[in-house]
Formats: sequence, C-alpha cells, structure tokens
Amino acid sequence: MALSAAAHSELQWINDSLRWATARGHARRAIRRPAGQEAPFILHALPRLERWHVTSQDRLFHHLRQAWPTLAPRTMVDVGCHSGHGPHANLSDALLWLDLFNESGGVVVGIDAHEEFALDLQRRFDLVPPYSMMDVTKRAYTLAITNADGGAINFPSARMHISCCAEIWCNHSQLVYSRSDHLCRMTQMRLGLLPAEPWLARYPSSLPPTTFRLLAANATVWNTARPHPRIPVPRMRLDTFWKQHLQERTIDVLKVDIDQSWREIGLEGLLQRRGFRVFVMEVDGSWGGVNSMWNVSQVDQLVWLSREHGYDSYLKIPCEAQKGMGSVERGSWQWDWRRRKYFKSSVGTHSAYLFALGSQAEIRVTNFHSKKYEDIQDIMLLDSTDASLTSLPARMRSDCKASYALEHIIPA
Repeated sequence: MALSAAAHSELQWINDSLRWATARGHARRAIRRPAGQEAPFILHALPRLERWHVTSQDRLFHHLRQAWPTLAPRTMVDVGCHSGHGPHANLSDALLWLDLFNESGGVVVGIDAHEEFALDLQRRFDLVPPYSMMDVTKRAYTLAITNADGGAINFPSARMHISCCAEIWCNHSQLVYSRSDHLCRMTQMRLGLLPAEPWLARYPSSLPPTTFRLLAANATVWNTARPHPRIPVPRMRLDTFWKQHLQERTIDVLKVDIDQSWREIGLEGLLQRRGFRVFVMEVDGSWGGVNSMWNVSQVDQLVWLSREHGYDSYLKIPCEAQKGMGSVERGSWQWDWRRRKYFKSSVGTHSAYLFALGSQAEIRVTNFHSKKYEDIQDIMLLDSTDASLTSLPARMRSDCKASYALEHIIPA
C-alpha cells in the first residue's frame, strides 16, 4: 500500500534514528538530525495500562488453534522457557503450546540462560505425560540469547533463582504441601530439601555441588560486595540459532521473555528472512526510554523495521476476561474470602487484546517504553501476508468483558 509523503518522512526519520542508535564512532557522527527540524509525526495516545502483561500465552495459542484448524506439523520457539505458569507453577509456554499443537512432525524448542529451567523443561518433555508421548521433536537448550555469537557470558541471575528455590526469599510450601510438580522441585532435590528421585541423575547440573550450595545459602542475595561464583553460559544470536538448530524452518510462533531489548537478541536476520509468522516479546525496562535526539523509543523503531519486512505490529494489553476465558498465568492461586484461604483455579482473571501500532498502511509513533510496573507489556508482530492471521485481533478481543476499554480494541 502506497504511503503519503508525510508518512515517508516519518519512516525516514525513524530509520535514521535506528541507524544512529546502532552505529559507533565516525559512522554515528555521520548521521545527523536535520538542524532545527522537529520530529515529523504526532504522537499517538495509548490505552490506559492498569496491570503488567499477561505472562502466559495460552489464550493466544487458543485463538491460533482456531485460526489454524488444519492438522499440520508446526514449530514453536520459547525463549525464556521456565515452567512457572498455572495453579501448580509447572507450565511453560512451550508446554501450553503442546496442549493444542501436537501434530506428528512438529518441533518445539525451549531456550533459557538458567540451566535449571532448561533441564526442568527437558525433563517434562521426556518423562511427563502427555508431553512425553507426543510424536514431536522437543528440545530445551541452555543458552544466553544475545546480539553476538561465541564465547560465554556470566549469568548472575542464577544466584537469584537458586536462592528462591532454597526458600530464602520465596515460599513454595503451599505447592509442596499439595505435592505439586512445581518449577523448583528439581532444584530442591539437588539441595536436599526434597528426596531425590531416580530421574534426577539423568539431568545433572553443570555447577559443582559446592557452588550450588553456596548460591542457595546466600541470604544476602542483593549484596554485590560479597563474592559470588562465576556462572558461564554459552551465548548465541537468535538468528544464528534459527539457522544452526532449525535449518531456517519457518517458526509459527516465536516468544521471547528474557529481560532484554529486541536490539540485544539477534532478531534482525529473522526479520530480514521473514523467519516467523507470529512474534511476541516482553517490553520491559531493558528497552530503555525515549531517545532525546530523535524522540522515538525502541518500540517505535521495531514497529518501523518490522513494517519494512512485511509485519504488522501490536501492543498486547491485558483486559478483564469473560468467565472461563482468563489465562493460566502464574497467580492462578486465588483468595477465597468466604473460606479465608487460597484455592487453586484452572484459569486466571485476565486475558489480552491487541492495540495496533503499525501496519503496511501506517505507523503509530507512541514513544511507548516501560518506566513503571504496569508498563511491562508484550509487543506482537504478525505476518501481514498471512490471511489466516487477519481475524486474530477480533478473536482475542472476544476474551474481554464487553465493558472493558472497547474504544481501544481493534475493530473487527
């Protein structure tokens, strides 16, 4: 679709801002904002954001199952694959995908920089029905997804996760009492907090037991002055992973939630080669704020770049769900005021709708970035040439209560 001269001016401005942000030294100095020129766009208002993003993607998968009724093998990649969703805190988006898309010949991949999360997911792939019985290729990798290949990075956040499972600053007693196969169960076995089961030897940790115990015993989790062991994790670009491990197979859904911005994960090659149909990624504080020189955010830049490669962009915003249509995200433990106790719920209270940021016809510059807790949301890219995805905004809208922010929901 042809763009107006004004729209072309906006796109050139955002293009220059992205070139400036990614350039260094002389190359950056050569990219200049026109002297005295104001940004050639009007900022678009966003809906009011009342809570952070819906952290699981099960309702998205539900609507994709309706949009893709053909029983064909599909591919899903879950970057940030910890199994923490649902009433038992033991479901990852990769597993939620398999609940609906498990045709023979499919591929599901989980990637996480925390080895315990990747090993836990691989165990569920291998040993836990019904996933273990599915004729689908299922692999979990311990990798740090970055914008560079080779070598290793230190992953200090493992200290936080292991100390949480050691109950230093978390409490899993409700889950343990209910005999839940929860996210920390494997780690608690390594620490001797739970009896080890025979399968544990099949998924050994690369960390020596002494290191494991040191991390678990560190009550001063946030004390950086205290020495902590280095935890090396191999690093790889996301587009390199796609080439090496998926042989450039089209990814039906690519989900990323690793507290990094889109410019730090090696996404460019996948965009250029149109390697996915649906992309969803958490926008958090790691994306930074508004570039003061160009008056655009990293979200604005991704919306521009994705349009250049044939993708439409949306912000995936939580809404109060109609009964039975809420997500199973973590937090499905609900308080019963009548019985004065927590109970486990099969569904949560929120789902999400799509707010358009960019299409082949226009781009909405919003300056969106995360500066408060409720600003943490998901950005979604959809292949604009895929006719099966045109109904997705309306399908997702149907999850929301009729009275919820209808003026902001994409028209059917």
